[in-house]
Amino acid sequence: LLLLLAGCSSNPLGISDSDWEMMTPEQQHEARLEQARIDEAERIRRAAAAEARRQEELRLEKELAERRANARFGDIVQCTITDAQGRFGSDWRSANPGAFELVRGQTADIEITRASRSSQRARGSASFDGLKVEVCSGTLRCASLVGTEQQFRRGVRQQIDVERFVRGTLTCAFPRGF
Repeated sequence: LLLLLAGCSSNPLGISDSDWEMMTPEQQHEARLEQARIDEAERIRRAAAAEARRQEELRLEKELAERRANARFGDIVQCTITDAQGRFGSDWRSANPGAFELVRGQTADIEITRASRSSQRARGSASFDGLKVEVCSGTLRCASLVGTEQQFRRGVRQQIDVERFVRGTLTCAFPRGF
């Protein structure tokens, strides 16, 4: 550890120890000031990037809420995953049933919990394009449930096996009331 730390310069601007020793106190002070300016500019850049991400998330949430509020028949699908097993760590274990709702064009994060230990969760995503529901793992391995409007109206069911995420019965249907 000491050798690793000795190899890393702790001086401003990455100046080597030997060069730092040769600098006047005024030059060292200027180097510290310049490093502080660089650090502040980087902090401001990170804060601006975080704010831009937050604004984009808010825009997408608002757009999704508007699509949900103005949805027509076939724009929303409700799904359940039952008789499930989830990948928790390196093992497949029994999972609690799960449910999610998607708006056409939406990709949403979903999770399942371990049946015997609900603090353990496996995470993936799901999307709906109007004719197909896809359930995907973090590695983008997906299982698809495809159906016509008539099939989704009655409810369509299929066994899924999504690598490193979930196995079970995926059932999806358009909600009643439209």
